[in-house]
Amino acid sequence: MAGCGGGSCGIQAQREEERRRVLEIVSRAYPGALEPVAPLERGLDLDGVLGLGDKIGDVLPVRVFEHRAGPDGFGDSLYLFCGLHAPCLYELREGLCARDAPMLRSAETYLRVALSPLGRFATLQESVLRLEDLGEGRRLVAEEPRAGVENGDLRTMVTGLQGLLRRERIVLLDAAFLFQAIAGPVDPAFEQRWASPPTLWNALFDPAPPTTTREVVV
Repeated sequence: MAGCGGGSCGIQAQREEERRRVLEIVSRAYPGALEPVAPLERGLDLDGVLGLGDKIGDVLPVRVFEHRAGPDGFGDSLYLFCGLHAPCLYELREGLCARDAPMLRSAETYLRVALSPLGRFATLQESVLRLEDLGEGRRLVAEEPRAGVENGDLRTMVTGLQGLLRRERIVLLDAAFLFQAIAGPVDPAFEQRWASPPTLWNALFDPAPPTTTREVVV
């Protein structure tokens, strides 16, 4: 029987152990219908990863923005603008620049590093912000998240982030793993609101499905 080459067996075993731990934490943190109890271990938030944004900015050509979860959110995140000009659409949306500030582009690509409050888990998600002029001094910024990272041009950045997060002892979970349905009872209200069953993504990072579009008028 053929064996694994190099260290691939060890890497695979580590990945399987990490996933087993994730499933255990989710099943114990949500004993019923996506109503979380206290996490089993210290999770991640922006206060717990102080300096991570600076480290990312030192090794990648990005501008990093800290984003705290809103009232309808769950986990904090870092938005990595894949460019260096300012202001950018994220700053316009979040009120970090003048509402009438000129924008260099009407569409910008970001990498979101989502942080989980349930453990030292993170995931990467590509997101595109688009600008639309509504007239009468109003502008709309729409965020269109992708199911993971789809743009091949981001491969180098993703590789750099994988190594950096590993050094920070943060477990990076891939989209395919996160999109599987969670075991246990299903909250009918959740399925009614989102028209889909809850997944590990919802339990760990965000109650909204990963490709939910959000729009803000500024």
